Order: sequence, then structure tokens, then C-alpha cells
Amino acid sequence: MRRVLALMVVAVMIAAAAQAVAGGIAVTKANFAADKPFPQFMNLWQEGWSLKDESGQPLQYAKPGMPLGGYVYVYFKNTSAAPARVTDLLIEGISIKKALARTEDGIRDFYGSSIHVAKLPKADFDRLIRAGEPLWWKWDPKPVPPGGTGEIVLRMRRKAQTPALNITIQTDRGSAKAGISIAAPSPRFLTISFSNNRDRVTAYVTPGKGATAPKKMLIDGRDVTAMSRMAASPASPAVPIVISLKQPLELMSFHIFEAVYADGSKAAAGIRAWGHDMVYGMWGSQLGGKGSPRDNVREYLLDWSDHNINAAMGMVGKETHEYVETDEGAEFLKTIGIEPVFGDINSKAKPLFFFLFDEPDANDFSIDDVPTLSKLGTLGQCLTAVADWFREKSPGIPVLLNIDNTWKPENWYVYHQLADIPCADPYYPEQLDFSYTGRPGNFGSHTKPTYVYAVTAISQSSCAPKPLHILICSTKYRNPDYTGRFPTPEEARVQVYYALSAGAKGLSYWWFSPDTVCYGVGADEPGAHALWKEIGLLGAEVRTAGPLLTQSCPAALPVDATREVWARTLLSGLDTVVLMAVNDNFLCDRLGTVVKATEKARVSVTLPSWLRPVDAFEIGYDGVKDAAWKQAGARTNLDLGTLQMTRMVVITADKGLRGRLQGIYDRQFR
Repeated sequence: MRRVLALMVVAVMIAAAAQAVAGGIAVTKANFAADKPFPQFMNLWQEGWSLKDESGQPLQYAKPGMPLGGYVYVYFKNTSAAPARVTDLLIEGISIKKALARTEDGIRDFYGSSIHVAKLPKADFDRLIRAGEPLWWKWDPKPVPPGGTGEIVLRMRRKAQTPALNITIQTDRGSAKAGISIAAPSPRFLTISFSNNRDRVTAYVTPGKGATAPKKMLIDGRDVTAMSRMAASPASPAVPIVISLKQPLELMSFHIFEAVYADGSKAAAGIRAWGHDMVYGMWGSQLGGKGSPRDNVREYLLDWSDHNINAAMGMVGKETHEYVETDEGAEFLKTIGIEPVFGDINSKAKPLFFFLFDEPDANDFSIDDVPTLSKLGTLGQCLTAVADWFREKSPGIPVLLNIDNTWKPENWYVYHQLADIPCADPYYPEQLDFSYTGRPGNFGSHTKPTYVYAVTAISQSSCAPKPLHILICSTKYRNPDYTGRFPTPEEARVQVYYALSAGAKGLSYWWFSPDTVCYGVGADEPGAHALWKEIGLLGAEVRTAGPLLTQSCPAALPVDATREVWARTLLSGLDTVVLMAVNDNFLCDRLGTVVKATEKARVSVTLPSWLRPVDAFEIGYDGVKDAAWKQAGARTNLDLGTLQMTRMVVITADKGLRGRLQGIYDRQFR
């Protein structure tokens, strides 16, 4: 009898252990985040490519009121005692793995995926179209640890035609279902930034009901409310949260952040922990030179460093690749303060980013076995696999994906949640040239580089809470029938301010090489020299402000300004507001930039109730200097005097901030 009882006990223990391992998963949050439309920018979208309508005429893809899509987010907890891996995702009962079949056509080694080549039963195909048409999906972290939380991101081409979506997560530890209301609003994270050593997190969320802050903060399900400071105000559309961690997060480790509100609603987002000084990069290289290949490479890279460039972004040519792969070359980059983005997992000079792919939206157009108006997003599923491969082989390096200007404005929404560093290249000179080469009626929409602000704003809305990188054009275009000009220093300055005001956390320039069509800023001619000088000055300016800008979030505080002053505000943590001011009294055309300075420029900012300023100062290429300001209740009144082009003003409750930023300037840029 004892033997029987013992066997029964063992059997129960084995069954319990099996149940603990099998366990399962539990959905903690599921929501649909619709793309935010920006109808005010519709006049900017002109395609520079060859899409035709049924009559053979050029097709204008962007139209007022055009339908957009969105992202499905599902968060779940691994309740088992073993790591869990997601094996499939069912949308209305249909396997996403089967639905996103591979195309026969591809781009180099990259394949496409689409429901349009899956040969699904018509009923299933129609059901997926009504659900919004899935384009790509991914899940993190890999694997989800026991007791840990995971995130699934699913991109839908369109908003579902049904009021709800039924999703089933399948893992090797069990499955779980989620019903997602399409119309139900959900709070969200706007930005999540990390200090360089990842022991402090600065996040921003949308306010709760009554302009309130969350009541609780979680990281991977762990309550970190006691480590968090947060504040809300009716004057601010964003709630800043600063989390001071007891232990730094591991570099590029994946984490789920949750902000829980008093009414039980919550914002959730997954992101990898990466903090860095502001990236201020350059693409391309100097073609040729008078010395040896080694000397030529060292000469132009040293020139970059002298112009405050701190990242060699890529497409630098064979000579540079070969030199940087030597011990001497890798050490030289460190010595001059430049990090490479080019290179692979075995490079001696550790890359700052892995460059996943350039312009998938433009390359989607070449996938011939997918219907024309269903091509955008076709490369997405392949790119998720390549990104995972990079992370597996070298887990400490972020993956960057650059989105072009094809299928505007839908392209930026479709791809910006795929990589760690979302990136876009809104080349204003190209848009200006289009007006002269074929679309003169559009010139009125491009007399200012508003295109840069618009693309950055859309990208920020669709990539949140990830750190957005924006490319600024530094070339003139030379075509057989038309040659443009280099961007003027004024244009370069305004573009940088527009991009930072809309949420860019890093910047780089396309490109340096004085090549044939894209004739870069490394050219030996006056327009290039003037632009190159301004790029250097801007580098000193924005990198001095880098600790504020990389931790910031666009927040439209109430602002009153002189008529010709364009002004935007950024929150930077709980104690600082950055005002970005541009003299709006200028015009750009094929000959250059005409500017009339704004005299007696004034700006008044209503601060959030939590901020009581003790100092206000300006940051420029010549360092930190006093600002003329007065406080009147909640309003900070700034006298900018004569505003020639731009001004960056810092309003802060941090008494030591001015000195710390001046120290950065003195050490690196004076």
C-alpha cells in the first residue's frame, strides 16, 4: 500500500511539474493603434516615380481622406516555468505564417511576403482583407523568460472593417486569445529614452482622464513606481516620467513598460535599452585624393571630426572599409571620436548601428507578383527575420531601417515599428527640384522645407516610443536636363530645427561624396563650402544640447509668438522645456534663400504646473549665453530681439544645467 501511495505521490508530482512547465500564457493587454492622419501636410506629397493609372497617366498616390492602417499590439505573460517562444499568430482563426506567403520575386537576397500570393481560400482571403490586411509581424523578446512579458506587433495595411479583431497567440507553452476593439482609445507611450549607462529612463505618456498622471509604473511586470517621478498638467499633452533604477539595464535588452492609470487603463510599449550621445553623422566619403588610400581616408575623416561629425553612417567606399578593418584604422576612429555604422558582425571597429536595409518602400515597388497597390510593406516580414539575425549574432548593437519617399505618406506608418532605430530621409532639395523639372504648380508648397517637419512629425507619431533618426540632404542633384543647387546654410539650419522640433533624436547628412547625380558637400565649390561650414556649426550647437534633446518629447505647450516667429516646444524630463524658434520670414527657390530678419521677436510660453523655472538661456554654436526672460505666473516671456534664422532657448528648474552644458561645449566644441 505504501508503494502504491508513493507511486501516486510521484505521479502527482510529475503531473504538477508538467503543468508548471506547460503552464501557458496570459494576455495582459491588447489594442489597436490607428495611424494618426496629418491632413495639413497633404499638399506636400508628390511622387517622383513611375506609377501609372489605368489610362497610363501618372498616378497621385496620396489623396485627401485617404485610408490608413495601424498596428495591433498584444502583450502577454509567460505563466509557465520554462522559456516561451511564439510559434504562430491567428487572425480571425487564420494562421499568419500561412497567410504571409513568400513571393517568387525578390530584391537581391531579400524576399517579399504577401497574402496576395498565399493561395488562400477566398473566404479566408476576404476575412483578412476585412480585418485590415496583415503586412508583417514580430514578437519579442526571444524567448520570453518564465514569468516574463512579451510583445507582439502586427502591421495592418488598413483599419479593420469590423468593430473588433479576434487574435490567438500560439506558443510552445500554450495559447491565449484576445478580442481587440478597433475604435476603443488606448493611452500610449510617446517616447522612451535611456541614459547612456541605462540606469535612468525618461518616458512620456499621454495624460489620463482629467489630465492626470499614471498611478503605477511597471517594467517587465515589476512595480517600479517607488523609483519613478511623474507629473501632469492641463497645459501639457504629455506626462513626463523619470525612473531612477537601482541597477542599470543590460545594453539592448528588451523590456515591456506599462503605465497604469487610476481608471485601470494602461499604456504599454516594448523597447530595447539603448542610450547614447546625440548621433550627428555623415554618409558617403571623399572620392580620391592626392595621397595614399590610407592618407586620403584619414584626411577626410579628420575633416568630419573637425566639423563635429561623430558617426560615419555608411556607403563610405572600399578604401575606407579596408582601412577601418585594420587595427590602426579602428583605433584612429576612436581617437577622433567617430563611430562607424558601416561594417558587419565581425568588424574590428564595432558598428554604432547595423544598417538593416535602405528604402524598402522604394524597393517594394519591384516585387512584381503582388498587385501594384498592395506592394507597400511586402519586404517587411523578411526584414524582421534579418533584424533578428543581427541581434542574435551581435546582441548589443541596435538595428536601423531607413524609409524613403515612395507611397507617401503611408510608407512611414508601415515600416517605422520594425527596427530599433526608425529612420527617414526627407530630402527637401529633391522636392524643390521636382517643382522645376515637372511640377511647377507645386512650387508654392515647397518655398520652405516644411517637408522635413512633416515627414518627421508623421514618423515620430508612427515610430513612438523609439528614437527617430532623420537624414538631411547635403547634396545638389545633377541631371541631364536640370542641375539644382546645394542647400543654403539657412536651409540646413531650418531643416535641423524642424526635425528636432518634431521629435528627431539623431541626425545625419546625405551625403559627402562629390558623385555624379548626388553631388555631395565634399565638393570643392563655394556652395558646398558654405554648407559644410554650417553643418559644423550646427553640430556644435545640437550636440551641446544633446543631453536635453535625446531625452525630449515634442509637446505643444500654449505658445504666443510674434507673427513671423515659428515656435515649438519640447519637454525634457520634469525640469526643463526647450523652445525651438525659427524666423518664418524667408523663402527658398532655385536661386537660393531670401531672408528678412524679424525685429523685436517675442515668445511667451505657458509652462506645465509642475515646472517652476530658475533659469533660461540660449544654446548656439558659440556656446551657452543669457536669454532675456521674465516670469509672469505660469508664463515665461522671452525677448529674442532680432531673430535672424533660429534660436534655441532652454527654460529650466535645474540650477546646475547651464554649467553642465557649457562644460560640454568647452570640452568638445570651443
